[in-house]
Amino acid sequence: MYIMSSRRKKVKKLSLQYSYLRLEEEEVSEICSEVEGEMRSALKEHYPKEFEIFYGPAVKSPAPPVETIEDSEEFLEDSETKEEHVPKNPDVKKLYRHIVKRIHPDKQDGGNEEQFKLAAKAYEENNVATLLEIAAQNNIELTVLSPETIELLKNNIKTLENKINTKKGSSSWYYAQATTPEEKLQILKQIAKYIKENNDA
Repeated sequence: MYIMSSRRKKVKKLSLQYSYLRLEEEEVSEICSEVEGEMRSALKEHYPKEFEIFYGPAVKSPAPPVETIEDSEEFLEDSETKEEHVPKNPDVKKLYRHIVKRIHPDKQDGGNEEQFKLAAKAYEENNVATLLEIAAQNNIELTVLSPETIELLKNNIKTLENKINTKKGSSSWYYAQATTPEEKLQILKQIAKYIKENNDA
């Protein structure tokens, strides 16, 4: 009995930690997006040559989307993951089924298309943390999770922490944190230097 109670508390704490980190990730993303335009304009003004190297010459009509190396790699990774047919965690399956019964868009009462899509994505990604969050928002009682699922929950948290740390290591984050025009110019100088060095290489 004590073990089950202790495990429930552990899951609750981890779920709350994930919810906090998800909000932080949203906030960091918004901050980075907000300064992106300002940073780009400032780079163009102070370092026009480096700006053109990085962003390319201005075009009058929108260019067709170009597949980047990163896009290709992500596509291959996604394909490989799908081909492997990674077995779903039993608790993830169970939790997802409960959520679908409660919030499926076709239900007359309680249907929630936005949350349903989020839950479907979480299910595909084996993201038990998001499923637990959706379950809590819809008053779906949490079942006792297995030790394997708790490890999966910890991995979901670690992935989110890494995502936040990556964004906090970006130039747009540093630019947003700058408090004086001099600090912003110093960041632009570093960006311009990086662009030049990588172009010369």
